[in-house]
Amino acid sequence: MATLKVNGVRDPRPEPSELGRGLPQGSVVVKDAALLQSARARGTQISFEGLADDDVVEIELQDGLRIWSRVEDVPRDLVRRSQRGPAGDTILLPSELSIGPASRSVGGWAIKALKVLGLDIAGRITDFAAEHVEGKLQPGPGLYRCALDDPAALQPVSSLDGDGAILIFLHGTASSASGSFGELWKARAGTLIKSLFETYRNQVFAYQHRTLTKSPIDNALTLAKELKKLLHADRELHLVSHSRGGLIGELLARGTRADDEAPITEDDLTLFDTADRSDEREALQELSEVLKGSR
Repeated sequence: MATLKVNGVRDPRPEPSELGRGLPQGSVVVKDAALLQSARARGTQISFEGLADDDVVEIELQDGLRIWSRVEDVPRDLVRRSQRGPAGDTILLPSELSIGPASRSVGGWAIKALKVLGLDIAGRITDFAAEHVEGKLQPGPGLYRCALDDPAALQPVSSLDGDGAILIFLHGTASSASGSFGELWKARAGTLIKSLFETYRNQVFAYQHRTLTKSPIDNALTLAKELKKLLHADRELHLVSHSRGGLIGELLARGTRADDEAPITEDDLTLFDTADRSDEREALQELSEVLKGSR
């Protein structure tokens, strides 16, 4: 059993976790929660005790992005060696996450809130997620053309001919294009989405992707390959993302670098220099090559 310590105050009425959206009731339970304070604030250090290794920590950053990690993976993935406390079962989580190579990091990512989640599932979590969340993704993974009258009426794309900018929606965790962006079709009685379709001359698309059994790297690579296959001339992409979809968008945006630096640099790849991250490193290298040759 582990203990997690943070600088903040307990949240007595936490909202349900976004991770539980679409899952059977009771599958994801918020066991404890906190609102974090900066290291400079005179806050109280609080402890979450008795955590199981397979409990899940949900971290919400100030910009709304959420990160999920199993308790046993938090020290490795989210805490720099220089910030780790003494060896043992106590995890000291800083108020800011220093994500990225230390040599290039200019500041931390402030944590807004934290939840400890319990998952009540049978069997492997990947099998559970595939069946109860991603198995309900309709239509399945891929790039689709959006319809003006219905956010769920997605049509397969055979080619991307023409000119002008293309708009692509990238949905969030355990969601879909209509789940993350459907309200745009209702805003101002549909006039908002109509103006987008007019601006982009009906070139409005959505990327349906697996968010729990595939990494954002896998998602970005798959979409980059699909776009490369569909595009027959240079086109400009405009990306609108929600939550985790922003990670995919960030990776794709690496292809816009104007200098001679590769879309994915050696500094980026260094973060994955461990045996259990070799697949992700290879995917990043392939993504870099695809982006360099993209249109």
